Formats: sequence, structure tokens, C-alpha cells
Amino acid sequence: MIGFRLFLPEEGTADAERSEEAGIPVGTKCSTKGRIALAHLDWALAAGVRRHVVLADAGYVDSGEFRDALVERGLRYVVAVNGEPEVWSPESKPRLRKNPLGDTQRPRAMYRDDDCPPIAIKRLASTLKFRRVRWREGSKGWQSGQFCAIRIRTARRHLTGAPPGDEQWLLCQETGDERTPYKAWLSNLPSTTEGSTLVDTRSSAGGSNGTTKSSSKNWGSITSRAARGAAFTTTPRSALSLTDFSPSVGRFPPRRSTPWTLPMVRRAIQ
Repeated sequence: MIGFRLFLPEEGTADAERSEEAGIPVGTKCSTKGRIALAHLDWALAAGVRRHVVLADAGYVDSGEFRDALVERGLRYVVAVNGEPEVWSPESKPRLRKNPLGDTQRPRAMYRDDDCPPIAIKRLASTLKFRRVRWREGSKGWQSGQFCAIRIRTARRHLTGAPPGDEQWLLCQETGDERTPYKAWLSNLPSTTEGSTLVDTRSSAGGSNGTTKSSSKNWGSITSRAARGAAFTTTPRSALSLTDFSPSVGRFPPRRSTPWTLPMVRRAIQ
């Protein structure tokens, strides 16, 4: 874990009486989980932390802006998404076409494929063929599950004329739960990546879903693991201290010539 930063939901400051009771300082500004995680990432990269694959849950990346920010920073990712976002399936071949002059409801030109239009991830998942994948041996034997990995393009804002996103992986897993039959992840790992590697990388987060714990009793209990995205850019062999970092003013510790390692961190805190 690289570090934590307090996360305050917007509703946490909407009620002045509750905020005062919880001890929340007047004028405290809210920030999204994604922005908090990106601040930690920027700090970690500036401090010399090695670049690793970023893992994050759907709370950070459903909107797409978080993934775009990771790409701008040159980072690879495997991030969870819910089933609502639409994507272009592998069979789709979207082409830029002009709409009729009298059509005022749509942009002048947009990408279309009438035979294979954009489809929601949860609908696409129901059409896929899954196979059992084993990815790691634990105390109770090999971990395994039903997965399918395909190459897709995101279709975010396609109705406003936005072009298809870059080709990337869509990894889906059958859960056996009638209410949520599938889980899904998007990844910009290379197209040559094996399915078992995708599954293993996805599982590296373990039980690390970003969660928010809130309470009206204590300011210190309103926390979030929004730093997870930053934390998973490091392996257990590389970690970093947050002692000299202030996200609000952007103070970074001096760049290190070599990355921090777990033994170095242990010696520093002893």
C-alpha cells in the first residue's frame, strides 16, 4: 500500500449540522475517488516508483475519464467496469458516415455499423463462450473460474459523434449469481497477452475493492481506499512513504534514482 487520503462524499458537507458534529473543518472541499487516486499516482511516479499495471474497481473507471488519464500517463491497466457501458464487439466495423441533412437529432457525422451496433457489456457477455481458467495455487488448491477474453473498442459518446476507442481487452467472468451473472474488466495490456495472464493480473487486487466507510460520529472514520489505484502500481517488493506528500499543494518528495523496496520501507519505519 502506498498511502491513504481521507475521502469525503459530497453529501458529507451538504448537512452543516452533521458536518459540525463530525468535526469536518469548514470549507472542506470534496474530491472524487478517481482524482484522489490520480494524485497518488502522480506523486508515486514523480518519486520514482516503478511503473506497474494499475488495478482499480468500477467505482473509479465507469465514466472512462480515469482510464483516459491512465493512458495519458503511459500506464497499463486492468480495471473493473459494470455491465452498462457500451462497446463495439469484435465483429463491428464502425465507419464514419454522414447523417441526412434534415436529421437534427444527431450530429452531422457519426461512426456507425448497422449490422453490429454498440452493445452493453452485460448483453455482450451473455453471448460469449466461457472456459475454465486456473490462475494461482492457494492454500485450498488451484483458484479457477469461467472466463472469456475478447478484443473490443469502447463506444463512449458514440451518439455524439465520438470515434471508437483504442482496441483493448474485455475480460468477463461468470459468477453463478442470478442478480449479477457476470463481472467485467477492461485492459490495455498488449494484444499478445494470454488470457491466463489477464485473469491472474486481475486477481492481484485480491479483496481490494475500493470501499467507503462513513460515519457521522467521527471525521477520521470518513475514509476511502481511493489510493488503491496507486497502490496497485507497485508489487509487494516496491512501496513508498507518504511522509512528505501533500496532495492539496502538490509537494513531491525528491526523485529517487532507484525504486523503494519492501526491506527498505521496513528499515525506514523501524
